[in-house]
Amino acid sequence: MKMAAYKLNEYCIDLDENGLLRWETHYGFGVQRRGMCFIYHDILIIGPCNDEEIGYLKGEFLDRLEKLLPWNKTRHYCFASELLDVVSGRTLDHNFMDWMHSSASIGRNCESPIRDRDPGIFRLDKYRITVATGGEMTWEACGKMNRVLSGQCNIQSGLLFLGAQEHEKKNASKEEFFKTLDSLPLWDRTKIWSPSPVLRACHPSQQEGNLLATGPKGMGARESGHADEKHPVRYKRQPGSQLGTLWPSRFKASELSWSCSKLHLAFRFGKQSCRLFRKAIFWSISLIFFVIAGLLLGLRLGLHFVKESLHRIHFSEKHHHK
Repeated sequence: MKMAAYKLNEYCIDLDENGLLRWETHYGFGVQRRGMCFIYHDILIIGPCNDEEIGYLKGEFLDRLEKLLPWNKTRHYCFASELLDVVSGRTLDHNFMDWMHSSASIGRNCESPIRDRDPGIFRLDKYRITVATGGEMTWEACGKMNRVLSGQCNIQSGLLFLGAQEHEKKNASKEEFFKTLDSLPLWDRTKIWSPSPVLRACHPSQQEGNLLATGPKGMGARESGHADEKHPVRYKRQPGSQLGTLWPSRFKASELSWSCSKLHLAFRFGKQSCRLFRKAIFWSISLIFFVIAGLLLGLRLGLHFVKESLHRIHFSEKHHHK
């Protein structure tokens, strides 16, 4: 049973009596997609689509969405396809339900200190993560032409995010880099990470000043094959999304709302026109089929008539000779 519903950009977030969170959004022409989501520290993580059905037209869905209270349980949100599991290296799309049930459902969790940011060097996929004595964190990765790229990284709400490439060291030994990388302990300060800044602000007024601007340039940030099309909108990353300012979604529901009465009439007219068009196509195809069938039947009867005529002529000539 639904207890409350909230608006988050073009998503409807439903909270049921058991504390489970579900999302719903409009897709295509009159289609609703749904799935599960959960709260991890101060981030709402939106999972893959697991249900799809015919529903509201877009104007109707957005009008219904405008009547809901704004989402206020977390400050940030992102998609499961944008986050990676530290141990397996797979996106959170895989075993999403396990992740959901192992995390808190509702409310902001108190983020535990990350071991006071003790200094150390760690291995994370193809990256070398260094935590300095003062708590500053940096990443390094081997690029093309024996170059080592590096930049800053940061932990936000229990997730590690890699920032933009800032430095480049030339004439480095690729073999030496990976040899050293393999000898390092696996990163264990967070369970989840992302090779690019994917957090989005739930509210336009939110500003963050201590996060990183962009992800590692050209390091092949992974994307899930979600928008296998079980994803709401293919889990698209917003171009130019920045953790430094956490710009809100470019498309606000209010900006996409169309005028009610005219919009509904236009949609309904379009829907009726679509049905009439489908009927016209059906009857046109049926007519063509019957015409072709009639022609084939006529051709067959004609050939039969010619065959019978030739047979009679042949019989007549044979009888005459006798």
